[in-house]
Amino acid sequence: MFPSHFTQTYTPQENGPVESFHTILIGHLKCFTFWSIEDLENNLILFQEKYNSKRLYGSIAHLCPNDFRILWWLGYIQMGIHIKLRKSHFQTQNSPP
Repeated sequence: MFPSHFTQTYTPQENGPVESFHTILIGHLKCFTFWSIEDLENNLILFQEKYNSKRLYGSIAHLCPNDFRILWWLGYIQMGIHIKLRKSHFQTQNSPP
């Protein structure tokens, strides 16, 4: 499990991943008209499936989150840290360490 990190309220600059998700979700929802809560719920289920299983993310080794999690647990993901930039990055490996 990944550690939780809480940010201060009203500081979107500290919460980039959530802000990015909201932008993507709003862009997706603008394309549809929903006539019932059930229509919205069904659309959100499909959106979540695509977001977690098909969409590739450059920040997690160009993988979808579901694949990244599995490969992380199996030891096929290597994490590097760039101290000066205060950033982490991930790479896939051919075999676990």
